[in-house]
Amino acid sequence: MSKTTEISVVIPVKNEAGNIDTLVNEIHQSLKKFSYEIIYVNDGSEDNTELELKNNMKNNKKLRVISHENSQGQSAALRTGIKASNSTIIATLDGDGQNDPSDLPKMIDTLKSCKDKLILIGGVRVNRKDRITRLW
Repeated sequence: MSKTTEISVVIPVKNEAGNIDTLVNEIHQSLKKFSYEIIYVNDGSEDNTELELKNNMKNNKKLRVISHENSQGQSAALRTGIKASNSTIIATLDGDGQNDPSDLPKMIDTLKSCKDKLILIGGVRVNRKDRITRLW
């Protein structure tokens, strides 16, 4: 398959209603100067995640949604999204908004500056906003 966008942002989600709109808007603001797609993989959510994703798709041609009927786990959701990607650059973000989409342009520019070298960029979240029980 020919790759048609510069970057695909793959976001696995389960029960993330309330976080969808904000994250989609932050990604759009961060990637305005790039050709991109956003791929949400809904991993068997039981809240309004699917509804929020469908509502966002109405006004957003860059957004695609793939749904797992039953929860298969984050790794399976990532795999689904990556396989569906139309880009040679793939970034993954968590659906809870703790990864900052404004870091994506720096990542893309770094990748482009490396030209034909194989490269993997990883990151670590700082200043997490999780409850103490989530950190363990």
